[in-house]
Amino acid sequence: MIFSPQGMCYFNSSGSPAMASGGMGDVLTGMITSMMAQGYSVDKAVLLAVFTHGYAGEQLAQNMYVVPATSLIKKIPTVLRELM
Repeated sequence: MIFSPQGMCYFNSSGSPAMASGGMGDVLTGMITSMMAQGYSVDKAVLLAVFTHGYAGEQLAQNMYVVPATSLIKKIPTVLRELM
């Protein structure tokens, strides 16, 4: 769940238990920061990054028991192109 300062509550539908590995939070933080640096509002940056992060993890988890953060980082550009 994602809560905004305005009191909104969002549920993210993407992700996988295979993503429970070291560094995943760092990757997500970097994605949020990157989107904010590109001009997205905080709310939009968080929503976009959380979904994209989870979606990339889901795809990798189809072939991996544990998804390392380094694999997720490499998958992000492919996922962004797919979603755009």
